Amino acid sequence: MKQKYAFLFLTVLSAVFSCAQIDEGNLEEKVEVEKVAMTFTASIEKDVDTKTELGGNIGDALRKVYWQPSDKIGVTVGDASEYTGYPPVEVFTSTSASRTEKAEFDGSIAFSSSYHAFYPYSTELRDSCGVFVFNLPQVQKYVRGTFDPNAAPMAAKASAGEELQFRNLCGILALQLKGTGSVKSITFMGCDEMGQPMNVAGVFEVNMLTDDFPNLKVKSNPKSSVTLECGEAVALSSASDTPFYLVLPPATYSSFMVLITMADGRVMIKEGTKPLTIKRSDIANASSLTYVESVALDLSERGNSNCYIVPKAGIYSFDASVIGNREFGLMDGFHTDNVKISPSSVSLLWEDRNGVVLSPSMDGTKVKFIATGREGNALLSVNDVNGQTLWSWHIWVTDQPQEQTYVNDNGTFTLLDRNLGATHNASDDWKNSRGLVYQWGRKDPFTADQSGYFPMFTSSNSQTTIAESVANPTVFAGVGYRGWVTPDNTLMWNPSKKTIYDPCPVGYRVPSNVVWSGFLQDGQTSQYGITEKYNVSGGWDNGWNFLYDGVNSTYYPSTHYVNNGGFEEWRWRSNEYNFMWSSNYMYDRYSRSFVFYYTNDSNSHINLQDQSESASAFAVRCMKDEGYVDTSLPTVHIKNFTDKTSSSARVVCEVTYPGSAEVTERGFVWSTNSDFSTSTKVPCGSGAGEYAMTINGLSEATRYFVKPYATNSYGTSYGEVKHFVTAYSGAGVNVSEAGSANSYMILPQKGIFYFDASVKGNSEESVGTPASAEILWAVDENHNSSENVIQNVELRGNLVFFQTTESVTPGNALVAVKDENGTILWSWHIWVVDYVPVSQSQTYYSGAVMMDRNLGATVPTPDYNNLDASWKPAAGAIYQWGRKDPIIHETVSVQHSWFNSVEESVQNPALFAAGGDYWLNPMDEYLWRPDSKTMYDPCPAGWRVSPKSAWEGVSYSSTYYPYGGIINVNGSESIWVGYGPYMHSGGDYYENNGGGYTWTSEYNHGSIHGWTVRYGDSYWDFSRDMNATDAYPVRCMKEN
Repeated sequence: MKQKYAFLFLTVLSAVFSCAQIDEGNLEEKVEVEKVAMTFTASIEKDVDTKTELGGNIGDALRKVYWQPSDKIGVTVGDASEYTGYPPVEVFTSTSASRTEKAEFDGSIAFSSSYHAFYPYSTELRDSCGVFVFNLPQVQKYVRGTFDPNAAPMAAKASAGEELQFRNLCGILALQLKGTGSVKSITFMGCDEMGQPMNVAGVFEVNMLTDDFPNLKVKSNPKSSVTLECGEAVALSSASDTPFYLVLPPATYSSFMVLITMADGRVMIKEGTKPLTIKRSDIANASSLTYVESVALDLSERGNSNCYIVPKAGIYSFDASVIGNREFGLMDGFHTDNVKISPSSVSLLWEDRNGVVLSPSMDGTKVKFIATGREGNALLSVNDVNGQTLWSWHIWVTDQPQEQTYVNDNGTFTLLDRNLGATHNASDDWKNSRGLVYQWGRKDPFTADQSGYFPMFTSSNSQTTIAESVANPTVFAGVGYRGWVTPDNTLMWNPSKKTIYDPCPVGYRVPSNVVWSGFLQDGQTSQYGITEKYNVSGGWDNGWNFLYDGVNSTYYPSTHYVNNGGFEEWRWRSNEYNFMWSSNYMYDRYSRSFVFYYTNDSNSHINLQDQSESASAFAVRCMKDEGYVDTSLPTVHIKNFTDKTSSSARVVCEVTYPGSAEVTERGFVWSTNSDFSTSTKVPCGSGAGEYAMTINGLSEATRYFVKPYATNSYGTSYGEVKHFVTAYSGAGVNVSEAGSANSYMILPQKGIFYFDASVKGNSEESVGTPASAEILWAVDENHNSSENVIQNVELRGNLVFFQTTESVTPGNALVAVKDENGTILWSWHIWVVDYVPVSQSQTYYSGAVMMDRNLGATVPTPDYNNLDASWKPAAGAIYQWGRKDPIIHETVSVQHSWFNSVEESVQNPALFAAGGDYWLNPMDEYLWRPDSKTMYDPCPAGWRVSPKSAWEGVSYSSTYYPYGGIINVNGSESIWVGYGPYMHSGGDYYENNGGGYTWTSEYNHGSIHGWTVRYGDSYWDFSRDMNATDAYPVRCMKEN
């Protein structure tokens, strides 16, 4: 059943005032208006139509919104008649000591008949003649179970003396994700019905004086994407949804894209093809998405070029270790004879539309980036360690251009259906059909922004060298000169082969001037005024539709261009001259090259072999390169590791695709460092298919990283890095053999034990680089400090060793590894107990298989005849909800504040954070999960913290007040539950208090509480939520 709830409505004030007397030239002049201290009350919006309708669990945390202590609002006067400039925005601060649905705000402001107010307050907020102007942030902060309040603006207007009622200006998109791994950020982009990106961030305004208040409008600096940054990554579950909330302006987005970036760099892109409507003060619930990694598509897989076509949204990469079209494009007189470069970083130099590409990064020697799906162009450069540009590439985002076969007396030629850089090719979309422009012989394009300006480019007043043009791809060279390059070079573009400076995509090159010879009749090369001699379809339409094969036509639009006078001579009007570069060069004292030139009806002229100064910038239409060479590399991966010993392991790999040439060498590289800063290469023959080799002479108990490779005549490709750990050859029991965990159980007997200390909990995430290991505390079953639990802890490679003696006693210990600075990287609970849970478990009414005792308890039940002396061994350890480390009151210190990050709690495992309702700010509600084991789950391998559902059907049987009681779990078996110990959120410790709690793995989303099983003298409740800061026992359930 759906219920209606208020969603983020808070309230304040308004008025009507006139700005007629404001002199725009004297806005800085202010009349001193007396201010007086005032108190305003902010409350929840009462308009039913603006309430949020929520169903199920979505938005549970949004159903009540609270003012927080020290919240600030901005307030202005409604009557500005006493001001010669815009009235100031005064800051008012909440005086409430705790969060509340209604708050009072104190500050000072002038008397007025009415007031306007805005949340959140910032120094950038201003009142412009009754219009609030504010920044809607492009980056929002992730908050568990709700949205970023600083990204959700509200406004209010009211007469003096009235209670303030804030109204939301935006709506919410609720995304729900399933999967594995942890989310680092989520980016949203939406488009209108024409496919153009819509503005979701930037400077907005809301007019407080209009009848349609509140109604948002974009004012300036529009942004087409908004990103939810998750700070410490948010873990996903493969079984249940994890909600994420983004604040968006009200609008209907005809299509949209969601980009999900994981903590390990993996990315998923989800495209929505159905309209998405975001209503003011409402939540739009997107359907559940399952996270599946989007693999980067290698644009250079079939060859290298200076331009790559990107046909749709996605993740892409290209080889940035070679320039141009590799060695195939080298000629004498070029700036280099070596096509190899060593990039260190990547930069986005420009894009002609905001949001064409996102997040360019280096992935080894490849450039990796995200295409948002917005059509347009961008220029990416790679740089050396000093930040100097080594090379640059044009990213052309458009639907895949089609090929058209030109037929004329000079032969048959295949050209693309549009100009280089154009996103369309039709007279009804003339501006987007023009494309980019190039100086003759240069690989990098120039373009104006949508207003006809050039914020991304500069002009030089001198000629330059080829090398300098490569290092400065945004500088228009040779202004005032006929040729831009010195010394002159006639081969940079070439009619007989593609060069390293050719700007066309893979498989295409700049055409020679003979390709257009069929555009005029009778074999003419030039024609003035007689349009009947043109081979065209129809008349001038901001360009000509030329017949390229005698029957079919293709559109050549009126193009913009830059002559050798620089950007001041930029032309892009429909009634101007129009030029297309060819690859032919006319060497003379003017440094001219051949162009295809055409004009409009009123001054009609077509010249197929005109000449122009090479310093000018004209359009290019690319021709198929008959000399194109497929240079694709092999595909290789690691299948598995076998026959692992303390000194050797067998690596099994496979070449699944040889590329465009025979595999001449294959093998793998191994190292003890994940960055392979020092490594060993192991060749394993040649050819495709499976191959294997055994590595010998390895160190025991050590983690090794392996990267497969395969080489053909065009280069070497590498597969995904994987790792293995060698066995330990000495005496000892590997307690992590069954799987890594945060707790390891050993029997109370003499022995040597060890575990893998390289990963966190049950994950594959590295703890870092441990330098030492030590016991933080060890206590016997009565919680007394004892050296007979474990001793002699030592770090050997990736393993932590410890011993027990003949005097071993049951109990608990906490062992940690530290880095070279003494900072704790991770810690593990060692549970010394005479208990084998697999054979001594209990099956509850729910079917859950449970341990017969609390985590850390050495016995399942106390001695009922001597409870005062025997209850502690049955109590076990206690835990704050979501933390992995056990708490024994006698071993911990108390800090009366929360941790600011999970990492801080990891570094302080023996510290009880008494932060009030929660120990972590902001609280992470998914540190434990009811459907899967997390990295912070405190239970041993194969077990996890039990959910609420595991306890269904159990009943309270009898009590042994004040120590504990008996609970019937399946009709024939019972368990002991103690009434202590536990620690309260304030840090107080209780041993026996007439009632007790056991944590479950579930969190009460929308509150700051975890769910517990609650029991006491004659009562039982498995749906009791308690402060996450409290510390209670845990009982582990067997994993399926």
